[in-house]
Amino acid sequence: MQWLFAICDYLTFETDEYIPDEWQFKASPLGANEDCFCYQSLRHFAFEQEITDADVLEFGKVLIRLRDILEQKGLSY
Repeated sequence: MQWLFAICDYLTFETDEYIPDEWQFKASPLGANEDCFCYQSLRHFAFEQEITDADVLEFGKVLIRLRDILEQKGLSY
């Protein structure tokens, strides 16, 4: 979940990518959690041009699918 929140923060505050409504993400009025290791990693790799905004969005889609599977099994957080 930490990665998913970091991805949503990154996409919201660092890119022009659209976060799908089904992710049910609401950005914090305080902004991104910039102290989060996951968020810092995304910024670093994007700055180094090792990942694109589309890559980050795709990673988020994979994590959402895993979240949905876990919820169906009763293993959600």
